[in-house]
Amino acid sequence: MKNKEIASILKLSAQLMALHDENPFKVKMYESAAELVKNLTFSLSEINASELENYDGIGKKIAANITEIIEHQEFSILNELLAKTPTGLIEMLNIKGVGIKKVKSLWEELEIESLEQLLLACQQGKVANLKGFGIKTQDKIVQIVQFSIENRGKLLYADAEELSNSILEKLNNSNIIPIGELARKCTIISKLSYLVPFDFNFNTLHFLNHNSQNSSPWNWRGNIPNSTTQIEFIKSKNWESDTFIHTSSEEHLSYEKNGKTLLQFSKENPKLTDVSIYNKFDLPIINQGIREGSWVFNASAEKLNNLVQNNDIKGVLHNHSVYSDGKNT
Repeated sequence: MKNKEIASILKLSAQLMALHDENPFKVKMYESAAELVKNLTFSLSEINASELENYDGIGKKIAANITEIIEHQEFSILNELLAKTPTGLIEMLNIKGVGIKKVKSLWEELEIESLEQLLLACQQGKVANLKGFGIKTQDKIVQIVQFSIENRGKLLYADAEELSNSILEKLNNSNIIPIGELARKCTIISKLSYLVPFDFNFNTLHFLNHNSQNSSPWNWRGNIPNSTTQIEFIKSKNWESDTFIHTSSEEHLSYEKNGKTLLQFSKENPKLTDVSIYNKFDLPIINQGIREGSWVFNASAEKLNNLVQNNDIKGVLHNHSVYSDGKNT
């Protein structure tokens, strides 16, 4: 488990402790620990508990908590706090400019437990009347909440990639591959999707929240704990064609030649790879990252193969040194 994940768990624990009126000194201890862990230059997963508790700013109690998080991939204290906290309040904690005290006030005085209820209360003018809010704060909350609801569960690709890598690391199964928006490296990811072998055991996904109503024996659907980000795992009988189908957009699969679309042809020929499918349609090999719009079908093979790679980017893009808030010299 990465330091960033551990820090997030400690930070959320501190926030919920404050929300439930726990000892302010205890809250501060967890807040400080979260900030410290986030800025460490070494991985906490690589050192033992006895070394950890001697590290300046951590101590015996937090060291034991971190060890529990690393070993069990969860935190019992946080689980207890989550059990008595409405899910919507966790979303409200992420509203910029609305701290713990304001969320607590909204919850206790107006009985608001979701973004939708908060938006309605703002539209009715109730929030502006609360102590510490006012009209300007209420108007700002409306803008942020509307944006949050519209983009609920969506992630920027960089964040989705990091989250996905963490999930795959926990599963430790090389036969699981990202599909959909993840495979195409879309700028905005609305759902994390994966293709798994037909004999994959869904019980190994115990660390994720399962939505049994939207699932089936072949499809597992749910969400990331403490998040609205959706996740799905699809079992495959025909790995070659399923990989092609599930990494391509609907528009890409609708390309037609001789009365057959790419989708129809790949379903009728389940053992063909994407390379073979493109060859049959007299198309150049199209990288997963650009299996989006129809422009690719008219592009030259040279253009399609000339995609920007990491080693093409040269020069300093953005730096933070130890002179400011960075970790490097």
